[in-house]
Amino acid sequence: MRIFRTLSIAAGVLTIAEALPGRAQSFVKRQITDLREDGYDFVIIGGGTAGLTVADRVSAAFPEKFVLVIEYGKIEETVGYFDPSEDGRGASRLVITSPSVASVNNRSATVIVGMTVRGGSAVNGQFLDRGSRYDYDEWARLGSPQFDDSPHQWDWENFGPALKKVGFLLISAPPVHLPLLTTQYQSLFLTEPSHELVEEYGYTWDASQFEGEAIEASFPPFQWPIQKFGWKAFEKFGLETPVTCDNGDKHGLCSVATAQNSATVERSHAGVGHFTRIADSRPNLDLLVEHKVSRLIISKDETVPVIEFRPVSGSNGTVRTIRPRHEVVLSAGAIHTPQILQRSGVASATYLNSEGIKVVEDLPGVGQNFQDHCAVPITFSFDNTPSPNEADITTNTTYAAEAVAQFRERPARGPYTLAMANSAAYVALQNVTAKWQYIVADIRAQIADGSALQYVANKTLTKGLHMHRVVKINDAAHSAVWSSQDPVT
Repeated sequence: MRIFRTLSIAAGVLTIAEALPGRAQSFVKRQITDLREDGYDFVIIGGGTAGLTVADRVSAAFPEKFVLVIEYGKIEETVGYFDPSEDGRGASRLVITSPSVASVNNRSATVIVGMTVRGGSAVNGQFLDRGSRYDYDEWARLGSPQFDDSPHQWDWENFGPALKKVGFLLISAPPVHLPLLTTQYQSLFLTEPSHELVEEYGYTWDASQFEGEAIEASFPPFQWPIQKFGWKAFEKFGLETPVTCDNGDKHGLCSVATAQNSATVERSHAGVGHFTRIADSRPNLDLLVEHKVSRLIISKDETVPVIEFRPVSGSNGTVRTIRPRHEVVLSAGAIHTPQILQRSGVASATYLNSEGIKVVEDLPGVGQNFQDHCAVPITFSFDNTPSPNEADITTNTTYAAEAVAQFRERPARGPYTLAMANSAAYVALQNVTAKWQYIVADIRAQIADGSALQYVANKTLTKGLHMHRVVKINDAAHSAVWSSQDPVT
C-alpha cells in the first residue's frame, strides 16, 4: 500500500567551498519567516550531493513550481581537505560510531558524513569513478515491488545513461573551449589534458562519458614518482589497461579523474555545481540552512506528508511544519534518511514499538543492511625509495615550502593538486588468488546451509539478505567483476 509520495535518495557520487555570489545569497534562507508565504510545491530534505542535484533538476524541469531544500548544515567558506594544513580546517563533518556488534567480535564501525551544504561531495576523496554494470544489474536481479513488472529497471541499460547527467565537466590545462553542445539540462565543455601530461602520466579517458555541466573533472599536473611503479606492478600482475572504466566495463587498470577545477584546484561539489551556479536564474528555488527535519507526519487520508522541522540551534527552537503541494523528496543520506523514516513510524513494527513510536507502516528493512566500502591498506618498501615522495611533505621543510608555493600559483602545480588518486586497479577475485574457486564454493555452501546468515536477529530480513548473498557470490565468480578496488597513489 502506498501511503505517501516520498522519493528516497541516498547517494554520494562526487575542496575549497567558495562563498555564494550576492544574487545566490538571496535564495539562502536562515529562518522560517524568510520562506514563501504561499508555500512550496516540492520540498527536498537534505542539501547534500543528491538533494541539491534533485533540486537543480526539478526546479529546471518545472519553472512554474516552487522548490525548497531543507539542510541541517550551513554555507561554509572552508579550505579543501587536501589543501595545505596551514590554510585551516575543511568542511564540517559528522563522525558517527556504531554500537559494538557481537557477530564481528564486538567491533564497532565509524562513518563520516558531510555536515554542510553540499554534503558528502564536500568531504569525500574527489574520486570520480562509476560502478560496474554488474553492480547496477545486481539491483535489478534483487527485485523491487515497484519495478518488477516495469520495463524500467535499476540495471545498467536503464541507469547507466543517467549517470552521465550527474554533471561531469572534463577540464584540464591548457584550457581550450570547444563549441557548445546543448542537451536537455546542460552545455558540454570538453577540455582534454595537455599532450605533455598524457605523455608524462599516461592519462586515458573516454570523452563520451563526460556529458555534463555541473561537476568539473580534471587530471592534475602532478603525480608522485611512486605512482608509476605501482601501475607497472599491477600490469605485471596481468591486469588489462582499458581506455576507461567508466563505461560499465570496470575491470583492469584505469585512469580516474578528480572532482576539481584544473587551474585553481578548488573542489568541485554539489554546492557550486547544483546551487551556486544556477541559483540566480532559479527564482523558484530556495535553500533553508541550519534546520533539522525530525520526522514526517503521515496520514493515510493525505497523499503528501507534513514535514516537522526546527532550527538546529538558538533560542528559537520551536518545532515547525510544512506540507508541500506535490512531493516530499527524502534525501538525507544513507544514515539519516532511514532515521527520519523510523521517527516517522516507517520501519520494523517491533523496533518502533520498543521506542514508543506509532507504527505507520511495518517495513523491517528500514535502517537495516547498511553497507559501506571497506578499506584494507597495503604497505610496501623499496630498496631505493623514489624521490620526491609523500613523506617529504612532513620531513623535508624545503620541499614542503616549495609545494605550498606551487599550490598558490595559477594554474596551481605540485603535490597539493592531488586528491585521493588518479588511477585505480579493479581486480577480479580470479586475479587475486588461485584459490578463488574454493572461496566461491565455500561461500555458496554457507549460503545453502544458512550459516552465512546466522548472525541476523530479525528473521524477516533473511529472504532479502539471502538473495543478496546469492547475487554477490555469483558475480564474484565472474572474471569481469572486480572484487577489489585499489587506488594507485
